[in-house]
Amino acid sequence: MTICVSEAEKYQKGFYKGKKKQQPQKQKPKQMLSPKNGESDQKSKIKPQIKGSLELSKFVKKDVPMSLYKVFKKVHKSDKNLDKKSFLKSLKLTLNKNGSWSISP
Repeated sequence: MTICVSEAEKYQKGFYKGKKKQQPQKQKPKQMLSPKNGESDQKSKIKPQIKGSLELSKFVKKDVPMSLYKVFKKVHKSDKNLDKKSFLKSLKLTLNKNGSWSISP
């Protein structure tokens, strides 16, 4: 049996590899899934504690405009367990009557 090999295939072998056959995926045992559920329960218990202990008045000066990113960096320095997602979820943004915005934890 002879195989015709083009010049490009000869010199650029990596580009002309045949398609890989799909191997049947192995099913993971259900025992491995149950510990992950336990970890998520622990994480959900920690998040409410973080939300309750967040006081932005410690990190922001009164009547001085400051970016939310700078506030997050200051909060993150004091509490390393706080991640961006949980920090942003804990904030409440309200529109005042005069058209300005206010943020409260």
